[in-house]
Amino acid sequence: MSYSNKQGYQRHTEYVRQPKKKRSCLTTFLIMLPFMVIFGFIAAISLNVVRNKQPRYTTVKEEPLSGDVGSQPVEIPNRVITYLLLGSDYRPDEGTHTDVIILASVNFKEGKVNLLSFPRDLWVTIPGWEENRINAAYLYDGIELLYETLDYNFGIRPDHYAMVNFEGFIKTIDALGGIDVNAEIAMEDYCKFNEARWCRVEPGITHMDGTTALWYARARYNTSDFDRTRRAQEVIKALAKKSVSFEGLIKSGKLINTLGSYVETDMTSSDLLPLIAKMGSFTADGAITSYRITENEAYSYYTYSGANVLIPDYDAIRLIIDQVLWISTP
Repeated sequence: MSYSNKQGYQRHTEYVRQPKKKRSCLTTFLIMLPFMVIFGFIAAISLNVVRNKQPRYTTVKEEPLSGDVGSQPVEIPNRVITYLLLGSDYRPDEGTHTDVIILASVNFKEGKVNLLSFPRDLWVTIPGWEENRINAAYLYDGIELLYETLDYNFGIRPDHYAMVNFEGFIKTIDALGGIDVNAEIAMEDYCKFNEARWCRVEPGITHMDGTTALWYARARYNTSDFDRTRRAQEVIKALAKKSVSFEGLIKSGKLINTLGSYVETDMTSSDLLPLIAKMGSFTADGAITSYRITENEAYSYYTYSGANVLIPDYDAIRLIIDQVLWISTP
């Protein structure tokens, strides 16, 4: 199991990571397109898997017990490749938090994809640093520390990653002429872009520009982090569906320029070949299943500082991870 050599704790206000050098526009578009195709079919064919039991809550203001979790490494089948899809909130004065964390597990033998969303407030051990929200790992020491955090807490280390920041997210959606989001339930929350400073989305299809879509995916004043992961998936589905539509392909030139400026990844064109070869299988009925960590796998907790975080039930999450990686079946 990998650990960071960095000792001690540096506050995020003292340690600010700068964005890495971006890849070429065309390479970035080719890298992202397979994932857009995959996500584009989730709305129609995916199953949102949630284990059934009563959620747990606590309002006791105590720090979680410290100590090593030391999850055993997961033995991932050879036919499975894992991709970490990230949405980052980069700010010059604060650095980069990965507020969207989705593990995409691709089974090339069966031509299927499993997706698992991690809530940003999940309270985990960041190796060599401290206990904190999972979205802080990248802030402290980049993608390698996020990999180590997932490895240490959950026994998984993704093969590749791709990350887009939220400014690029807005511009990508606007470049496509907006997206049609299929909202599962009604949602209302504080917003900054209308006179009332309050926005509401009804169940069903709602057309959104980039600013509205980002608000819908991230808003949490009136909702939970669990609900936020669901809405983020709805927005990603709508974005992918629009990207591979006829209108989206017509606007692909503008989209390439946008993606090239805002996407960070370690993938090359050769890494895409297995995905492209199986693209037809991924669009088949029942090929994609999405999973979320919910109140059934984590409970709300208040730290001494008053921060509301989510304490993971590692055993429950491990059961989901085993399903996501085809180590066991539901």
